[in-house]
Amino acid sequence: MKHFKKIESKFLFSLLIMSVWSIIAVGQTTAKISKHIPEIEKWIQKQFAKGKTPPFSFICDGKPSAEFIRQWDYSQQKIESEEADVIKYLFTYYNPTNGLKVECTVKGYPSYQAAEWVLNFTNKGTSNSPTLEQVKVVDLAMQYASKGEFKLHYADGNHISKYDFHPRSVTLATGETKQMSPQGGRSSEGDYLPFFNIESPAGQGVILGVGWSGTWYADVCAQDNRTISMASGMKTMKLYLRPQETIRTPSISLMFWENIDRMAGHNKFRRFVLAHKSRKINGKFAEYPLSSGFNYRDPALNDSILKITTPYMRFYELEALCALGEQDAVMKEMKAYWGGMLKEGATSFWEKYNPEETGTQHLAMYGRPYGKSLCHAWGASPIYLLGKYYLGVKPVKEGYKEFAIAPVLGGLKWMEGTVPTPNGNIHVYMNSKTMKVKATEGKGYLTIKSRRPPKANIGTPEKVSEGVWRLWIDSPEERIVTYHL
Repeated sequence: MKHFKKIESKFLFSLLIMSVWSIIAVGQTTAKISKHIPEIEKWIQKQFAKGKTPPFSFICDGKPSAEFIRQWDYSQQKIESEEADVIKYLFTYYNPTNGLKVECTVKGYPSYQAAEWVLNFTNKGTSNSPTLEQVKVVDLAMQYASKGEFKLHYADGNHISKYDFHPRSVTLATGETKQMSPQGGRSSEGDYLPFFNIESPAGQGVILGVGWSGTWYADVCAQDNRTISMASGMKTMKLYLRPQETIRTPSISLMFWENIDRMAGHNKFRRFVLAHKSRKINGKFAEYPLSSGFNYRDPALNDSILKITTPYMRFYELEALCALGEQDAVMKEMKAYWGGMLKEGATSFWEKYNPEETGTQHLAMYGRPYGKSLCHAWGASPIYLLGKYYLGVKPVKEGYKEFAIAPVLGGLKWMEGTVPTPNGNIHVYMNSKTMKVKATEGKGYLTIKSRRPPKANIGTPEKVSEGVWRLWIDSPEERIVTYHL
């Protein structure tokens, strides 16, 4: 009896370990990422090489594909692509015993270090195939050169509210799987959109996109402080194929990026989508009819909605415009609105300013004739906007240990300013031909928009994309850059 209890306890312990392990997403194959992002064609050839477990998985007749797929017949074929700047491969895995064939069509985008693939399952046999289930179109772990935390950047899906598509970020706890999936059978309904950015501690990352119009899923897990695993596919799938029947899976794209600022990854993905995933007619983006409507759970526009009359609330409006790159328009608004206070005799910024008011109306608030504060710190937001969006100084790591500088004149002829940080000052000067930057301590980079290659007194600006250059700053000497608007 004691012997039986001992066996029983071991069995229950094994079940517990198995159940916990099933919750943690562990990639069935691991790709090691060096200090620089891989050349995409070499990466594809390596991950889908003969004799290697591919970066996808499925269960066939109750057995995971990792146990048998390397014994299946394998072939590789490079296909001529109809798209410019695209490479294309077909990798085929075939089981002659039961006639099941898996074709993986892979596209590579060298200019964007991106790979995309889709699976097709075909039953070439004469009887129904074994049961297929749990198809993971990507089942992969990536191991980076540096140790640290992994961060996941994603966006809300559609809830039919004003908060739709809100950006979110979360630090992944080691060993805990972040599970994502839409609701209602629609790919963007619920808490997640089907693409997201995984930021590694190595100043690199990958954006994963799921191409599926129905219910997809994605599981992401930081296995340790260097390794991130990802698994994604169609959420519910358990079926068999009739003879000669073929099905396809969702498609998966992985786009690698390298930068100390993860927004570079987002912008690179946006350019990738524009270049390769946006319909063009005769080389130009297709123009579609535009329609709009109101009463989408929000009140219709009418005079009962209060206008913004406080500098505090105007800050949110103007920062949103700055984030969209509308610094020229924001500068006009700041001159008109805050300048309007100055014309009224203000010597410090007010709690409220309504240009339509006159005389002593400017002193009234809260139902009291003299209830307004005429020295209101919350009204001084242009100082923040000028530092962040015009001088363009932003922290990349906590305490400005690393920083980014991307100055924008925004309609000004020249500008000059200093942003204090815990490590010292960052001084920026800019006119229509020259930039000058001096950082007391820390390191970072200066982003330069220029029609022709800019020149610097220290270092050589690197081309990031068309018309965009970057100069690294790692010493306190002043950088002087000439550029061309």
